Amino acid sequence: MSTPSKMSITSSPQLCSFAFSHLSYTLSPSTSPPPPPLPLPPSSPPAPVFVTWETKSSGGGGGDGWDLRGCIGTLAPSDLARAIPDYTLTAALRDRRFRPITASELPSLRVSVSLLVDYESCSNCYDWVVGVHGIIITFTRGSSTYSATYLPEVASEHRMTREEAVASLVRKAGYEGRVEPGEISARRYQSSKCTLTYDEWMGGEEAGG
Repeated sequence: MSTPSKMSITSSPQLCSFAFSHLSYTLSPSTSPPPPPLPLPPSSPPAPVFVTWETKSSGGGGGDGWDLRGCIGTLAPSDLARAIPDYTLTAALRDRRFRPITASELPSLRVSVSLLVDYESCSNCYDWVVGVHGIIITFTRGSSTYSATYLPEVASEHRMTREEAVASLVRKAGYEGRVEPGEISARRYQSSKCTLTYDEWMGGEEAGG
């Protein structure tokens, strides 16, 4: 898989503002204006992208006061002009772990747009830094290949060590048995991430970058 080797594009509050506008118009086209053009430079290179929706915590979720509400993306370099609108709605409405987001929930949400960059092969599955790198693990069992990833912020937000994160990724990949570290291949990457709350979007704070 071809991936960007150096950080050549960055996320921005404007991309997050577009995500809110796109979702709001999709949920309430009669009361919301159409989203503005996606604010990307004409020469933007393809990049892997994830869109994450979160809701204000009711007390039992993330330690930063927000609970995951939907997260969908791709590890393949993608045309951002198509991928960001697509994953904005897919993460909000078609993440099978959650019921679709409704218009009434918008005021409680925040959105993050993450562009994945700086891919590198790991010497082993623990050759990465919590809070800096995302990690993709791959391993085989019989004729089946298993793979899973955590974005760079996941391990640190959930206070996982590298060992705990890799063990969790094995389960996330859909395998319940034991896998020795030497049987796992891994790639690490970094993320250019920007986050915007509903209040910031409504207040136009994205205009300041």
